[in-house]
Amino acid sequence: RFRGNELILFQVLDSQELQPRFGEPVLLVDMETDDALEVSPDYARHEYSPKIQAHLDELRSKAQAAGMEYFLLRTDRSLDAGLREYFSVRERRP
Repeated sequence: RFRGNELILFQVLDSQELQPRFGEPVLLVDMETDDALEVSPDYARHEYSPKIQAHLDELRSKAQAAGMEYFLLRTDRSLDAGLREYFSVRERRP
């Protein structure tokens, strides 16, 4: 809590950011910097997947250490479905 308010970190990610699925190399372009990186399917499966999971775990851990809740919202689900899931999970907490 911060000044009587609850802090919640909602992270919004596309399913392709969580589990990229492509059969050929792709060119990824950063929307903020226009930096580009070519990524192979092999890299996405064997290197990226563990890195994104570690990143998510670190964010969750840092949020909790700061007294915040962390919840991942996926863009392949509707916002209302994601929020219903969040409130359902929250209700089950002691």
